[in-house]
Amino acid sequence: MNTIIIYASRYGYTKDCTQLLADQLKGETTIIDADNQKEIDISDYNQVIFGGSVKIGQLQRSITTFAITHKSELLKKKLGIFVSCGEKANYMKYLQDSLPKELLTHASLIECFGGEFRKENMKFFEKRMISVIEKSNEQKGERPPMPMFENIKKMAAEFSV
Repeated sequence: MNTIIIYASRYGYTKDCTQLLADQLKGETTIIDADNQKEIDISDYNQVIFGGSVKIGQLQRSITTFAITHKSELLKKKLGIFVSCGEKANYMKYLQDSLPKELLTHASLIECFGGEFRKENMKFFEKRMISVIEKSNEQKGERPPMPMFENIKKMAAEFSV
């Protein structure tokens, strides 16, 4: 199979997940960073997987723009959608608020890849905000965001058939 993965990553976690996914797929795989490539041609691919991280309940604009712009073509492909976020319980709501319903219905698989705070890649204000969130979560007894590598494996298995 000929697969393209389109992603957007703020702090590097989603980029790393995308590479892990690509390494596990069979066949030819192309990876595109939606933030660095405005024109994305998916016509030569049998399978399309796309996703990004969530910030304040929204998927990155480059991913939502890609999905809306290519909706009719995506509906003709085997489609996978993923999201990286720390709140696994809310990931479908984030996707429903960001993407066309038709794409979510058409997708063969939708997964949450989990998340992690990579403060070394954040700006000062973001680090401070994350520290407040971590402290609040700790006081509530909630765990910090965790990677969900098993969901990456599940996506790879679905798209390696």
